[in-house]
Amino acid sequence: MKHKYIILPIIAIAFAAPVFATQTEPEMEPAPEIEVPADASLLEDQDGIETEVAGIGINVNGSQLHITNAAGQTLEIYNLAGVRVTTVRIDSDDKTLNLNLQKGCYMVKVGKVVRKINIR
Repeated sequence: MKHKYIILPIIAIAFAAPVFATQTEPEMEPAPEIEVPADASLLEDQDGIETEVAGIGINVNGSQLHITNAAGQTLEIYNLAGVRVTTVRIDSDDKTLNLNLQKGCYMVKVGKVVRKINIR
């Protein structure tokens, strides 16, 4: 009688093993490709970091912010907590602002272009 209790689990595992072996994992879909506009470029120079997307250039050098090709746009600066620190209307294609901000990281938004900057 003792042997019957040992054999039943072994038989159950033997018949169930082919079922587990035939199961396959579902196929994963490939990740969607991200399209980058042809006019978008990211440049780095010696003075700071310059970013040009859709014609708008953002260059940071120390506490000076240089914005190009953004006439008529609104510049907004946010801290990393998402609180708007300042808002400036850009009136020319070549605008340099002296930022009176504490050292740290900020988000700069000009029109629809958003970039992270670091004030040292």
